[in-house]
Amino acid sequence: MSLKEFASQDDSLTASIQLTLGSAGLTEFPLGEQEILGGHLHVTAQAWVWAYQQEQRALMAQAAHSGSPRHERRTGSSGS
Repeated sequence: MSLKEFASQDDSLTASIQLTLGSAGLTEFPLGEQEILGGHLHVTAQAWVWAYQQEQRALMAQAAHSGSPRHERRTGSSGS
């Protein structure tokens, strides 16, 4: 099963559970392995995205404050 198929099944299952719980026919729903794995997938993916975003923000802040000579334009004479 591919990740895309897994996510698609997870979306369908979540939608049906929400409809059922919203109808007041059920007040709770026991989770099986697939639902637990789907939840773990979402939590893990969210953590990876958050960590990547934090890393990118830190790199951008570091680049903005470093004043690296690579990015500055040299104004001295270069003999040309």
